[in-house]
Amino acid sequence: MSGFKDMLNRDIRNVFLNADEYAEKCTILYDGEAFRSIAVSLQENADSGRQNRTVQDHAQGLYRKSKILLCAAADLGGRHLEKDSSLEIIRIQGGVRFSEKFTVAASSCEMGMIRAELEAVEGP
Repeated sequence: MSGFKDMLNRDIRNVFLNADEYAEKCTILYDGEAFRSIAVSLQENADSGRQNRTVQDHAQGLYRKSKILLCAAADLGGRHLEKDSSLEIIRIQGGVRFSEKFTVAASSCEMGMIRAELEAVEGP
């Protein structure tokens, strides 16, 4: 069985988190630490339609942004992302730094891969 687990661990980086295909290199700030140049896949959460994302505090024009983060647990030092904790993703594209701050809505780790549902409030 360990041969299968070894193969799966290689596939996490070589297939699922391949920076040339599905993933991109980012810096993640979490729990006071910076995890630099790790491969992540950040996707829009298809389960959250814009009409269902209106912030309920009656602030007109504000919407809840929801994304799915996939990364190798080893890249975060084996940590699990705790619900309601803060996380920041920093990307460099074309020499420009982009930063997004999120709250972890849910997180799971299976076979060395973290899947986290992230939320943030966005506005005009």
